[in-house]
Amino acid sequence: MKRTIRLNESELKRMIAESVRRVLRESTRPRKRIGRRINEGGHLYHQDDDGTIYTNSKERYRGVPGTTFIWHGNNADPEVIYKGKSFNVNDVEDNLWYTYKDECEENGEHPTDQGFEAWLQEVGTSYIATTLDEILWSTQG
Repeated sequence: MKRTIRLNESELKRMIAESVRRVLRESTRPRKRIGRRINEGGHLYHQDDDGTIYTNSKERYRGVPGTTFIWHGNNADPEVIYKGKSFNVNDVEDNLWYTYKDECEENGEHPTDQGFEAWLQEVGTSYIATTLDEILWSTQG
């Protein structure tokens, strides 16, 4: 079902500017595909020094109800399933990272991985679900 959303000119400009800003900065964030803890408990996957990967596949993504995290192994990006749609976890994480980074810049702080994890705990699962809804909306056309 198609949903019509009405935006005024300033809202549209803000959305476009935000999207362009994220695309331009996309290559500046180093991706940590292995070794990065994705779930709030930190047990979705991690890699030991000997290269062994431990995972609890098909858990919730960052504790968000109605999500499923799927780890496909070392040679493919993990996915999050939300409302019947599949998303690349790295795309979702990047979206959250840039929002966190923007807040850091506004406050004159330097973004860090530890700060990012703390920020995610602070904003909570409802904020992450809202971000997933925005990504879902943007992929529908």
